[in-house]
Amino acid sequence: TTALPAFFVFGKASIGIADCVESMSQYALTNSKPIMVLFGLEYAHSIQQIRKALLESSISCKSDLKSEVHFADVPSPYMFPSKDIKKLSEIQEEACGCGNNSSSDGASGTIYNIGGLTWKLPEGQSMEDYSLFWIGQDNSAFANVVLTFNACEIVRYDATKNQMVTDLSQQRRILKRRYYLVERAKDANIVGILVGTLGVGNPCY
Repeated sequence: TTALPAFFVFGKASIGIADCVESMSQYALTNSKPIMVLFGLEYAHSIQQIRKALLESSISCKSDLKSEVHFADVPSPYMFPSKDIKKLSEIQEEACGCGNNSSSDGASGTIYNIGGLTWKLPEGQSMEDYSLFWIGQDNSAFANVVLTFNACEIVRYDATKNQMVTDLSQQRRILKRRYYLVERAKDANIVGILVGTLGVGNPCY
């Protein structure tokens, strides 16, 4: 917005905390890379519970999962006018600093933002060093993550079916094809727009 502040209200989809944590723990135990947990905004209300349950699970199983699993944050439901963009940046910095995947000593690093989520990686690390664990549906938000971080290993936890999906090969092929077509369109000198009239009956002459 340029003149008025905005306040975002996200939906609250149901999720089985225990099933999600179990899938996340099993994946963390078999994965050699640290894990970054991203999620659809409709599950943001459950992330603190998932963090707590994951910590309790790691303690009971005597496995140090906390240092291997990091969570993205939702910086703020507020959006300020463009003249207050500095204030918004400060809020995002503060949100990154309060997460369990960011150091609180003000250490330098790289801040990532995608789909309303934000997180900070320590200096010298990149997203290719992490595996991604997505909580949510196979929708446009997830497609954006897959396309943006296509070099990362990605798994998805389907909260509606309470199961983890690891085979994303078909979606990767579709996204690569889409990316190829977009690049072809960007290189074109002439772009034509075809307007369909499937909903209009053929005129009689």
